[in-house]
Amino acid sequence: MSTRFYLRTASLALAATVFAGCEQDATSPSIPSASVAVVAGAPAMLEWQELARSLVGAHRNNALAAGRVYAALSVAQHRAIGKMDAQLPGDSGQPGAEGNEGGRSQYEARRGAVAGASLRVLTFFFPDSARAIERTMVGQANAGPGRRHPQFTRGVGIGRAEGDAMVAHLQTDGFTTPWTGTVPTGPGYWIPSALPPGGAMLGGVTPYFLTSGAQFRPAPPPALGSAAFATDLNEVLTRTQ
Repeated sequence: MSTRFYLRTASLALAATVFAGCEQDATSPSIPSASVAVVAGAPAMLEWQELARSLVGAHRNNALAAGRVYAALSVAQHRAIGKMDAQLPGDSGQPGAEGNEGGRSQYEARRGAVAGASLRVLTFFFPDSARAIERTMVGQANAGPGRRHPQFTRGVGIGRAEGDAMVAHLQTDGFTTPWTGTVPTGPGYWIPSALPPGGAMLGGVTPYFLTSGAQFRPAPPPALGSAAFATDLNEVLTRTQ
């Protein structure tokens, strides 16, 4: 494990983080009420992302753990909408337009799918906040005009199934695998101040869309002091003079 390992780990961590008034349980961390309450007219996904950020902050997740939450939530939402659309093709117009019941059904089905997937994923990560998360879904279900739309309920079922699939992925993705390696020593190696090094196992986590974490990984640089290293170093020095 050389300097390039730690640089690679830092890059993966950055990529992971890029992939973003209710009564609380007595044992739950405090969640800002504005994030739990239904925001009139706001996209359903936006509210769940806001709730995720609040939960991450309340639980003091580090950058790697937070990135895992945001990525899992977004991918589950995306897959839930895709599965819902495949079962309910048709007009995707916004609700409320006169004579646009097809659009309303599609809209409510998507909202429900997002809610079901989000609830399942966030409850997996933050089981102590399950009641607050559940109330968010109930608030969304009752936010529209009239009684709860049947397509919202249908969407919730689809979303929960996709959420279950995401949880199964998370349980075996390797993120929590303990580090059992050793830190190499010698010229050219950076020695961490504490062990295990942060994010040491991140490169081995099962990705969502790549075939493996090494699919686009470049070849390692030349060994320190080798002829290839000296050639590359001289080229850099020549071009910068």
